[in-house]
Amino acid sequence: MPEPTTTTATPGAPPLASLSSRRRRLTWLVIALLFLAIAGLGTWIGLDRIEDRTRDRVESSLVVVVETIQDSLREWFRTEREFAQRMARRPEVANATRDLLTAARDPDSLRSHEAFGKLRDFFASREDNEGKLGIFIIAPDRVNLFSMRDGNVGIPNLIAEARPERLEQAFAGEPAFVPPLETDVPLDSGETDSTHRVATMFVATPIRDPEGDEIIAVLTVRLDPRNDFTRIFRTGRMGVSGESYAFDREGWMISESRFEEELNEIGLLKNGHPSILGLRITDPGRRLSPQNPADQRQEDLPLTLMATQAIDGGVSSNVEGYRDYRGQPVLGAWKWEPTLDIGYTSEIDEAEALSVFYATRTVVATILSLTVLLAFLLAIYLIKAEEKEEHRRHLAEEKAAAETAANAKSEFLAHMSHEIRTPLNAIIGFSQLLRRDESLNEENRRTVRTIERSGNHLLTLINDILEMSKIEAGQLTLNVESVSLLGIAEDMREMMGLKASQKGLEFQLNWDDEVPEYVDIDSGKFRQIVLNLLSNAVKFTDSGHVGLSFSMIKAPTLSPEPALQVEVFDTGPGISKEDQAKLFGAFFQSDAGRKQQGGTGLGLAISAKFAEFMGGNLRLKSKPGEGSVFTLCLPVEVSTNLGAISAAKAALAGQTAGLDITGLALPEGAAAPKILVAEDQPANRELMDRLLRHIGFDLRFAENGVEAIEAVDEWDPDFVWMDLKMPEMNGDEATIRIREKHGDSLPIFALTASALTVDRPSLLEKGFTEMLTKPIKPAEIFHAMKEALDLEYHTKGGETTPELASPEASKEAPPLRRLAEMPESLRDQLRQHIDLGDLNGIKATVEEIRAIDPAVAEALDEPLANFAFASIVEALQAAPR
Repeated sequence: MPEPTTTTATPGAPPLASLSSRRRRLTWLVIALLFLAIAGLGTWIGLDRIEDRTRDRVESSLVVVVETIQDSLREWFRTEREFAQRMARRPEVANATRDLLTAARDPDSLRSHEAFGKLRDFFASREDNEGKLGIFIIAPDRVNLFSMRDGNVGIPNLIAEARPERLEQAFAGEPAFVPPLETDVPLDSGETDSTHRVATMFVATPIRDPEGDEIIAVLTVRLDPRNDFTRIFRTGRMGVSGESYAFDREGWMISESRFEEELNEIGLLKNGHPSILGLRITDPGRRLSPQNPADQRQEDLPLTLMATQAIDGGVSSNVEGYRDYRGQPVLGAWKWEPTLDIGYTSEIDEAEALSVFYATRTVVATILSLTVLLAFLLAIYLIKAEEKEEHRRHLAEEKAAAETAANAKSEFLAHMSHEIRTPLNAIIGFSQLLRRDESLNEENRRTVRTIERSGNHLLTLINDILEMSKIEAGQLTLNVESVSLLGIAEDMREMMGLKASQKGLEFQLNWDDEVPEYVDIDSGKFRQIVLNLLSNAVKFTDSGHVGLSFSMIKAPTLSPEPALQVEVFDTGPGISKEDQAKLFGAFFQSDAGRKQQGGTGLGLAISAKFAEFMGGNLRLKSKPGEGSVFTLCLPVEVSTNLGAISAAKAALAGQTAGLDITGLALPEGAAAPKILVAEDQPANRELMDRLLRHIGFDLRFAENGVEAIEAVDEWDPDFVWMDLKMPEMNGDEATIRIREKHGDSLPIFALTASALTVDRPSLLEKGFTEMLTKPIKPAEIFHAMKEALDLEYHTKGGETTPELASPEASKEAPPLRRLAEMPESLRDQLRQHIDLGDLNGIKATVEEIRAIDPAVAEALDEPLANFAFASIVEALQAAPR
């Protein structure tokens, strides 16, 4: 028997597997470091190029803005210069000036001279028309010969003292621009109480002897630098922080700064002084702020880099960054205009100009950091490849299982939505029709209302289940509408008060008078939150009371306006601190909930999500043995839509919009519209039959898509209601075939219970005019046919549409003017309600007017719906008092 072969390891030598593992680790570590070095270098080079290109683009934009300002300034100066030259060339001006030069240089002699009066008359008729602030005529000895303001006549001219070189230019025969300078005389722009000197500027041009070419005086037009001059720079602002402004040779700003409020806060402007000639373009050496304001005189500081280079005629832009007069790092471009002897610039905060680059750099840095981490993780991953591969396969299996479960849940929700909505359509629809039956006594009406309300509540629950799926998918939407808060409160008392009384509990409803009755809110989510909280309160409270409280509070974190606060309180067992921290999580139940062994633990989680999505919050205050208080805070807007409020009132009163329609208002001899209803459910067909036939529509029904196509071919209907899910052929396929044969003129509305899976845009692409969901709402049904077929309806009370008014009515006085014929007591009552803004009072008075003259009340409806009270007040003022 052969001896077994043995392998002897060399003493002190490491195992081969260990050496191999170390080599692999070292190899992948080197690869990771090399990859990191290459990625880091490439990132640095790429970011550097992106920054350079970003700064170049900003520079190009700034240069374009500055060139645009230059063109606008030159055009503005040309316009003002031509105006001054036209005035100076007028014979009346030249002759009067020559005569006025012979007068003594004292104010009285000049103002009393005949030529002075002629000049006043001449300029008075043109000054306002041209929008100028004043005219001056200056003698060669630099004394004001003429001014529209008496106080300026016969005294040395302001320009000769402050800008003599500009005046010399005009006396030399060349029109000149005089940049803004300070004057004690207020501008004619509404200033009545100024504690500081104001800025003014001029355009000067020579006046020549009418009988020769000799310059005998200079005419100046006084302008307000805050008007067109400043507006030129306002139009040259880039972004939120961009600013364009002008400055003179001494560095004083001569146009308005867009940051005047900030400049007052940081100490650059004192006592409300304007920025024009009140701000010097100096570099404070640091970023100024209200906490760290300016502490040096501007005259003691150097000009900013921009102002220095512009005045010295140096480079015309800088996108590397420099400090502006606020100490803020900015990028800018500038020019010096020698003709006007002013400079101007366009600047933007560096942070805003490079915001995209900074964001890109942050993202790239984050990605690079992740890359570093991934590089090392990759090395570890490759070393342990087999273990990771097994883990990956396990995760893939779990993912597949999760996707399968998600698909199953979606299919279940879609099927459940359709199957429940279909019978609900009949339950709610027939309940609405029964309430219209005048033979029912009040007890039966209440029973029908309870059935309808319960059906609507079940529909709300179904919708909320769908909303929960949208929460998980990130597709939650707000459905804001005008509703009655008081009506919701009463509904909750009626719905939950009975359950409370059955347990021997007192139900309390507290209502603060400051709470508006009608608000714009997502009523479905709001109702669901309150109902969840009240249901829990009744469920877990065995003695004492449960209650609901409505009030308004100040909640600056939610809204600048008062917010709605709804409290649900009880005297139940209370909730421990440990459970409170987890209570709003999905599937969590408190000790009391676990003892009840009921519910899924989703109610509070959904409520909290809804509250957060509506812009509010849901809080809890509770102690074991002392009960609980859930507080819902929501920002709300008071409803001002009278039409929506009327609809909310109708719903509150138990009326369903659309059920007050009694017939069609058709022109004489017109045939009833033919309506085709394609619906496979008998109950739904009967509901549509009872809803529409007594109104006067000509109806025909189809039980599937094939019958619908045949009915369109044979009967030529005016309107089609098309269910989507039908046997033999679905509604969307039938619609496509109808469109192929009959074109797009026939209105075809989809009517479906599959609210979750149906995509409205895809339906419209298939040829549907619009889509409505089941359960049907009579108001939507009648409105859709009214808009599509241009219909009008008769309603309860005998009202008809304006188109059906008799011809004789048009010959009478306009209905709104007949308001003057109403009793004085009603007119006074309407005036008082309008003065107080009492919408309920206004509507009540209009109803009293309607009983006397329906046409007048109808004429009031439109201005009241649009809050156009002025026309009503005008009609009331025309009435005798």
